[in-house]
Amino acid sequence: MQFGAINHTSYVYINGKKVKEQIGDGFNKFFINLNGKFNYGKENIITVACNNDYGKNKVPFGSSFDWPNDGGIIRPVGLIVSDKPSAAYLHATPILNVAAGSGTLKLKLGFDEAVNKNIQLAINISEENQATKNIVLRSTIKPNWINGEAVVDLNLPKVNPWHFDLPNLYKVEVTILNGKKATDIISTNIGFREIKFVKGQTFLNGERVKLMGVEWTAGSNPDYGFAETDSIIIAMGKLMKDVNCIFSRQHFQQSDVFYDFCDRNGILVQQEVPLWGPETPANDTIRSIAMQQMKQMVTTLYNHTSIFSWGVGNELRARDADMKQMIEDLLKQARELDPSRHTAYVSNTLTQGFYNDPKFVPDAAAGGDYLMMNEYGGSWWDIPSAKIGMYLDSVHLSYPDKPFLFPNLDYVNPILKAEMSEGWKI
Repeated sequence: MQFGAINHTSYVYINGKKVKEQIGDGFNKFFINLNGKFNYGKENIITVACNNDYGKNKVPFGSSFDWPNDGGIIRPVGLIVSDKPSAAYLHATPILNVAAGSGTLKLKLGFDEAVNKNIQLAINISEENQATKNIVLRSTIKPNWINGEAVVDLNLPKVNPWHFDLPNLYKVEVTILNGKKATDIISTNIGFREIKFVKGQTFLNGERVKLMGVEWTAGSNPDYGFAETDSIIIAMGKLMKDVNCIFSRQHFQQSDVFYDFCDRNGILVQQEVPLWGPETPANDTIRSIAMQQMKQMVTTLYNHTSIFSWGVGNELRARDADMKQMIEDLLKQARELDPSRHTAYVSNTLTQGFYNDPKFVPDAAAGGDYLMMNEYGGSWWDIPSAKIGMYLDSVHLSYPDKPFLFPNLDYVNPILKAEMSEGWKI
């Protein structure tokens, strides 16, 4: 059984017996293996108890965030039926050789039950959203087994790269064969792209690009709250593309519908765990929940080509030793879970110290692959708008080897400045 998300703490029971608890995580998709938990051929009762209080045992912490707090089942629930053995997940890691126009693809299938190691995998790879719809590979392979996963490495001599102007995707379908019997089929869409940062510049498939965009997150429509329909999500995505958005960040995990739209329409995404705000503590409880969220987020969103980076938080007292250590540990965990993507932390404290200060200590944002700084000059900051350039130059000189991106450029109407009640994220 697949739950798209339940905000924020949930307990799932089948016929009165607890089979799953999801603590302090209201936005990640999660699964429950139902084998042996149903009374087959009889009526079964599934009960979901949930809590959306502004509590201390969740991420985001308390009321530290600026989005709604709608509780309950906020995304679709699905029932997945297969024979045995069946895959719990399929992770696909495509690597683009820019110069040769070729690609390599590593497939990993995970299982949550014991599996006959003699299974074979029938693999079919075809052009998903391309006019030609060519089949680029069809083969039956006995996988290697590494750390309990079935692993296959493939070479594709010619691939069409994924780009925000031409977001070419491929469908990967894997059929598990136990002898001659097909027991499960699992599929995903992938794209071949390369994102590099070289001397402070950003390159997509060897082309220098500037990442410009906007942020949209679910929950802004009062008719639906967090339970926005697919059509609403797609409509918001289309508005993003209408203003030529090619880059977005997400403060918390969204519906698969959103990422699928970004995959198909060429929007790069920095996807973050919802650690938010200076009031968030760096205690063992928050650390544990954040680490688990990161692991679950990477596992369930791994195949989305649009996601190029994992973010570990937003405005979290990045100069304080305890929080800085937690940020560093989350960055390390993200790299270990997914070495194929970049990592970042979004800071609002990069202007609190510079390289020419004898006591200069780098901000936690320096631990990411690039700098992300929320800039509030002329509004929440006391820094006059006319001096923002000098501050940005000082940040750049303090971290000369880091690309420098601005996830938030917030403008506050001067008339409302005293109240600080209106803001637009650009």
